[in-house]
Amino acid sequence: MVSLARADNGRARTRDGRAEFNVYFAVTFTVLLVVCTVCRLLPRRWRPFAGGGTTRRSIVGEALAATSMIVPFAFMG
Repeated sequence: MVSLARADNGRARTRDGRAEFNVYFAVTFTVLLVVCTVCRLLPRRWRPFAGGGTTRRSIVGEALAATSMIVPFAFMG
């Protein structure tokens, strides 16, 4: 017999995990937005990521791409 409490607990864990992911994403995005802004203000030869790609993104786009790449590693294991 399947317990309904067990099914509800699984949903609660999923909801908590989703909320935790959103918090990590928001905090990391905020930090990386500041980092990307500072990097943009530096002269091109001083930028740590100047030779990256050929396409240039907005500051928000760079922060979003970096956040999307970094945050999933927090939940890998």
